[in-house]
Amino acid sequence: NGSRSDLGGLIEKLSSPDKDLRYMAVSDLYKELKLPGFSCTATLEASLCEWILKKTEDPSSDVCGLATKCLAPLLSYASDANARMLVASLCNIQRKGTTSSGGSSLFKSVSLKTLIA
Repeated sequence: NGSRSDLGGLIEKLSSPDKDLRYMAVSDLYKELKLPGFSCTATLEASLCEWILKKTEDPSSDVCGLATKCLAPLLSYASDANARMLVASLCNIQRKGTTSSGGSSLFKSVSLKTLIA
């Protein structure tokens, strides 16, 4: 299980202009989320939910795809409030048909299907 400072560092890298750093951060986060007994503070959990949701709209399709894979393990430990926020955000985007950045909602559709499956 990673330390909170490690997770905080990953969150910083998620906002990097370098797509490779963003990809590595999402990849590392995915590995952390898959560890048995993963846990973090409520504040960090909310931040992770927000950032992973943002990364499903990343300009890099590789980052989007990996962020989508993070949703199911993230949802499995997220609080009810954060889980509802994730699902509601994905549903809202699906209804609108575009992301907040104006792009296609394809990854949001896949993300929503991932959570439901």
